[in-house]
Amino acid sequence: MSVYQTLDTKPWYKYFWPWVLITIPTLTVIACMITIVLAIRSEDGLVSDDYYKEGLYINQTFARDKRAAELGVMANVQMENEGRELLLHVDGTQVQLPLKLSLLHATRKHQDQVFMINDLSYGQTRIQSLPLSAGKWYFRLESEPGNWRLTGQMRYPQENRVSMQPNVHGD
Repeated sequence: MSVYQTLDTKPWYKYFWPWVLITIPTLTVIACMITIVLAIRSEDGLVSDDYYKEGLYINQTFARDKRAAELGVMANVQMENEGRELLLHVDGTQVQLPLKLSLLHATRKHQDQVFMINDLSYGQTRIQSLPLSAGKWYFRLESEPGNWRLTGQMRYPQENRVSMQPNVHGD
């Protein structure tokens, strides 16, 4: 028996280790392509393109919150009809119309909704809205001239009511 007859002569693809060495880089390339596709298709709504002006606006915002506290303005929003209808109740003797109610999704700016309120019968009004998606929502009620504002937040659908108050602590 010669030396050549005792050597293993199977083709390379019948061995285990070449496949392991090929699989690791292949899976890495596939994961990279998936990550690139997700990065391109998803919207990054958290980044502000004008952060400097927003930083300067913070002091004005605190003044509006303080003004709402001085006026004694409070508000509640009750979600009804699976988030398609809002019942807004505003307490405060010096509330003047129009008001602006903003529903802001924490991470998806394209789902934000803004409503102008021109009628408050007995401090209440019903608002038809688009259905809310699950997640954290920020609520902001403000006088249209921008004199005061109230803020609140809730996790929908776990919660269906939000109480809005002036943020006098700067939280």
